[in-house]
Amino acid sequence: MGYDNVISLLGEFGPYQRKIFVVIFLPMISCAFHLMGGTFLAGRPDFRCLTPEENPYNATYTTNTTQPVWDNETEAWTSCERYDLSHQVLNNTPTPPLVKCDSFVYDESQYGFTVSTNWNLVCDDAWLKVTSESLFMLGVLLGALVMGGLSDKYGRKTILIWGSVLQLVTSLLVAAAQNMIMYIVCRTVLATSTNGLFVVSYVTAIETIGQRTRKPAALGSLFFIVGSLLTVCLAYFIRNWRMLQVAFTIPTLVFLGSIWYIPESARWLITKGRLDEAKEILREASVENKVELTRDALDDLLKTDNEISETRIIEKTSIYDLLRYPIIRKRSLILFFVWFVNNATYYGLSWNAANLAGDVYVNSGIAAAVELPALLFMISTIDKCPRRVVLCGCMLLAATSLLSTILVPNDMPWATVSLAMIGKLSSSASYSTLYIFSMEQYPTTVRNIGVGASSAVARIAGVVTPLINNLI
Repeated sequence: MGYDNVISLLGEFGPYQRKIFVVIFLPMISCAFHLMGGTFLAGRPDFRCLTPEENPYNATYTTNTTQPVWDNETEAWTSCERYDLSHQVLNNTPTPPLVKCDSFVYDESQYGFTVSTNWNLVCDDAWLKVTSESLFMLGVLLGALVMGGLSDKYGRKTILIWGSVLQLVTSLLVAAAQNMIMYIVCRTVLATSTNGLFVVSYVTAIETIGQRTRKPAALGSLFFIVGSLLTVCLAYFIRNWRMLQVAFTIPTLVFLGSIWYIPESARWLITKGRLDEAKEILREASVENKVELTRDALDDLLKTDNEISETRIIEKTSIYDLLRYPIIRKRSLILFFVWFVNNATYYGLSWNAANLAGDVYVNSGIAAAVELPALLFMISTIDKCPRRVVLCGCMLLAATSLLSTILVPNDMPWATVSLAMIGKLSSSASYSTLYIFSMEQYPTTVRNIGVGASSAVARIAGVVTPLINNLI
């Protein structure tokens, strides 16, 4: 009798598992806060030049005193240059020269006080905002690569605790940043804990339920969706980026106060030979689930899984095994491409809500809300339809809806937003299906390495996505 059989005896999703799921998935809300919150932390509102005769403390964006300059390249009025009227008066020239703006007035009705307005991340310094977003996703990539390995070595609970401490400290340092360099560095370090904790939480939760049911694992996506919706709500009511960043630490504080009531993963303890601790945890779980678990059953568990763990020690694998065999190599290269495209589409649409017509809060809220039907669709089809059909169908629908935006007339912005939201719904459904589909494409010996490598490639897409959005 193995570990999964004992979990079946305990109850695959009883009170014990439900308690763990509620606590373990709190980091997924924090992950959503930090991943989606950048849109509002560094939101760039409409702006214009501040003229020398204006008082910066009472100048308003609606005051039209800058004599805007027409930019022939962008075919729009530029906000980065103004006419130097003082030079015209002093030198009695018919046409005043153009000068670059060194101070700006912002439309505070859009975002309030943001990183962009704090340090004037516009015009020649606009690249700093894009760089900070790309470096944040680079931190997400590093965290995904490092934290999974650390949790395998030191334990799920240990890494969840220390990762959350790192997240809390760096979150507060971001809120207290005194310059853009400090903001970028602290937020990049913060990023290492976001997706890293997401992955460790997901693995820990999966290890507490049986193999016959995977639907409870979808709760992780539900927590992320709730976090995305809460991000929009918090940003709407908190228009100061420093206070908003502090508010993002709330789930982390709740998690750190609750994790002490959650045991270490029994499956991980067994793989490390800490059998007595695993037996004690399973006994407590049986009491909580009101199931009688005999000592003989536990002894069978330890005997069987101990033999399996010894076999796995002998069968050491590496990432090179993904390229060694033709069939696995072909599957890996295809999955790498699919993960890259899905990640770029998903985050590109999520972060591009500010560039769509209409209110940024409404657009962001809709973009988060459409993930709910996508999640329900994934749950309803996970055990009924072929994964490949669902994955390809959703990706095809996303591509079709996004390409269709090219055909929408400029006077129909609502149609563009609608098509973009259909694309977001479809990409969300395909992304959720992709996790399960990828695991099923690899043999057991290279499954973790294959899915981990695919996820790492996806994070590379996250690094370049802000650069692509900046070109739009």
